[in-house]
Amino acid sequence: DFLKQGVTVFPVWMHTVAELVAVAVALLVFAVCWHTDAGDRSGNALIIGCGFLAVGLVDVAHLPSYRGMPDFVTAAHPEKAINFWLTARYLAAFTLLAVAWRDWPVPAARRGRYGLLGAALVLPALVGWLQLYHPALWPRTFEDGRGLTSFKIAAEYGLIALMSLAAVGFQRRVTRERRYDALDLRTAALITILGELCFTLYSNVNDVFQLLGHAYKIVAYLYIYRAVFVAGVREPYARLRVEIEERRQAEQRIEFLAFHDPLTELPNRVLARDRVERAIAAAHRTQAGMALLYLDLDHFKTVNDSLGHGAGDRLLKTVALRLRAALRETDSICRQGGDEFLIVLGELPDTAAVKPVIDKLMAALVQPMRIDGQEIATTASIGVAHCPDDGTDFDTLLQK
Repeated sequence: DFLKQGVTVFPVWMHTVAELVAVAVALLVFAVCWHTDAGDRSGNALIIGCGFLAVGLVDVAHLPSYRGMPDFVTAAHPEKAINFWLTARYLAAFTLLAVAWRDWPVPAARRGRYGLLGAALVLPALVGWLQLYHPALWPRTFEDGRGLTSFKIAAEYGLIALMSLAAVGFQRRVTRERRYDALDLRTAALITILGELCFTLYSNVNDVFQLLGHAYKIVAYLYIYRAVFVAGVREPYARLRVEIEERRQAEQRIEFLAFHDPLTELPNRVLARDRVERAIAAAHRTQAGMALLYLDLDHFKTVNDSLGHGAGDRLLKTVALRLRAALRETDSICRQGGDEFLIVLGELPDTAAVKPVIDKLMAALVQPMRIDGQEIATTASIGVAHCPDDGTDFDTLLQK
């Protein structure tokens, strides 16, 4: 019995609620599209926004025209409601069709934006004036006792055809560009098709097909709202978060490179001066010693000349790792430049404590390194300056 056309399952109050929800969503679509930037899709967003502003305004006129509502200039009647309904649906169909099949440019001038807005306001007013004051100009769409006319049914199938073309256009964009706003708009077009099929079947404006059609309409509007919200609001904020993160990482990288060697990521000469000065200050406080080691790889130019600079860079990075592993956590190793390294040793009880560290460093370097399929054994020359015996500042220790 529920599916019989004569059964009343969609009373006036339910129709009013459904239409109010649809109008609210349509106006939200306009607000989002008008006030947000959708990037390269701003032109399309503006078309959708102004189109659904017109749709929402025509739906406002459709709402009080439904049978059972108070008089709205003229008496409420199914045919009056149908005329407003079809107008709104065709406006929505042409709006989606335009966006689906043409890449609209962003209107450069304010005149272009406000021209579309003016059209979205004037068109519903013209439709309302024609329907309320010249109803005879409209074709018959509903006859009491007989139901829908052939023109009304043909008009619904025309809407189905237009929405099918829009769905194909959006599917083309989904396949080509993988955009989720196009996916949502495609889904909205397909759901609208289901709703229009329901509106070809009813003979009573309160039956189940009216209920299903209005439900499909609301769901389709929600998909459209989600599409424009994602493109106009959520996506720009996501892009902004990415840009902020990229800028933060770039600033961190710039700051890192100001004090570190880009190849080995060891502290550079600028940071080496700070490390030495800190070690000297700590030695003065604790009455302990510190030492600055200057390490120069032997015959490094031969590696560059025979295997290339890429192999030389890989050798330097391997050497840096081995030297770092041979030192204590409290010691520092810096790259002076080329094949030269500075090593800062702190908290030394005496000058003799440096020799075991040098032996450990040399043992780490003597172990063969495999670079580009060849084993390379390296040696190094190491100079040592003690604080306070050889100096009490970075420049003096480096010279000694």
